[in-house]
Amino acid sequence: VLDGQVIEVDEVDPNRTVLQYLREDLLRAG
Repeated sequence: VLDGQVIEVDEVDPNRTVLQYLREDLLRAG
């Protein structure tokens, strides 16, 4: 859940972390 919405991702690289996804794909930092 991100900003109140459920996020689903297809074809994910099993070597990447959720943190990498948030930072690199969604450009989130905090």
